Amino acid sequence: MDSTATLKDIPSQYSSLVDDSKREMFYELGLNSLLKKEFALLILAGGLGTRLGAFGSKGIVKIGLKSDLSLFGLMAAKIKALQTHIIGSSPPDSCRSFSIPWVILTSSLSHESIINHFKTQKFFGLEKHQIIFIMQGQEVCSDFDGNPMKISPTEPSISPNGNGGVFGAMRDSDLFSTLEERGFPDVKYFQFIPVDNILVHPCYIEAVGMAIQNDIDFVNVCVQRSNPSESVGYCAMRKIEPDSELHSIKKALGIGPSKSTSTPCIVEYSHMSEADKTRANVRSFPWANICIHVISRRLLNTIFDYSRAHKPDGKDILYGGALLPYHSARKAIPYWDKKEKKIIKPSIPNGIKREMFLFDILNAVDISRFGVYEVKRDDAFAPLKSKEDIKPCLSSLSSYHHSVAQKCGIRLKVEEQFDPASFYDLKDLQYQRRRFDWRFVII
Repeated sequence: MDSTATLKDIPSQYSSLVDDSKREMFYELGLNSLLKKEFALLILAGGLGTRLGAFGSKGIVKIGLKSDLSLFGLMAAKIKALQTHIIGSSPPDSCRSFSIPWVILTSSLSHESIINHFKTQKFFGLEKHQIIFIMQGQEVCSDFDGNPMKISPTEPSISPNGNGGVFGAMRDSDLFSTLEERGFPDVKYFQFIPVDNILVHPCYIEAVGMAIQNDIDFVNVCVQRSNPSESVGYCAMRKIEPDSELHSIKKALGIGPSKSTSTPCIVEYSHMSEADKTRANVRSFPWANICIHVISRRLLNTIFDYSRAHKPDGKDILYGGALLPYHSARKAIPYWDKKEKKIIKPSIPNGIKREMFLFDILNAVDISRFGVYEVKRDDAFAPLKSKEDIKPCLSSLSSYHHSVAQKCGIRLKVEEQFDPASFYDLKDLQYQRRRFDWRFVII
């Protein structure tokens, strides 16, 4: 990644697309798009819940929610609430039933636990046809000398190939055909979200509307950075050399002006030096990446078609290379000890995992088709990475519910929350109050 000294902030015309005068228009555009079944949710769930003390996907973990739901269960409840809100917001008798396609990215390590969880929970009351599972690829882990590691005398130690593996998984599984077979042929926008953000909404309706109104291929849903040392990446612009492979790919893709010499990017916090962190002050680079993105099918189709037709040096551009490069991460990796004849689980990094980042697909996006959509941190960002995060995440969820209730004149006791399936967001609760259609349930 480029040094911070060579980066620039996102131009204001692409980071200030939403103001109060446009929000209602964007919301109506987004809502209409959802009604026409042009939207799908994709949740990134290939990683494991090891740091949460669980074997299998993070999504199956219960962290003590008042609703007693797992993280997947919480998202299913939010999807139900969104579907109900859409039906209620549509013209009378125009929409009696409605379902949003939910695509779940798994990995070889998490797939079985996820499938079993959904079956056991009877798909959380959602329609089975609206839930689609796709599996990302994997990479062999290596030690610091580059030698492959093993998890048994004969098996290599493998790990998912990062959330950037979602694009190869979408293409290789022929996801668009599956959506068509399931009754969703008209999907134009996908919202990508992580499984471990307890506050995230399954759809930021205004962000979808903003993409439609401004002909945007990639909306980055962001919060304001709190400080330069915060463990989040940030949005920036970086230069593309005119004789580089990446410039050739962008020109061949035909996405935006071919003469563009820079591209939007996300600077990953784990790749920043201390000097870079010092230079990357909040004023110069204000937008924190929280792994919530609205991406157009147009962009995905263009990239998938190109990747099928062009394989430079025999390589697939969706698995490493200039477009989606591999990044090396030092990790504590379980391995087979020949002398002890058992699996050792180290507490400190002992090897390298190779992974791709979803946001590197911005390498294919022209700035004219990129936009930042800001959300409030307290409404949208409470990452759950380890056991230490459980208590503050639960507190953040409670605070969000109480904040929304207060704005609608509803009194909640300190220990009370809304049932997550009974209201979607502030607009939905305001709608319920305006129509005297009180669907919300307090638990």
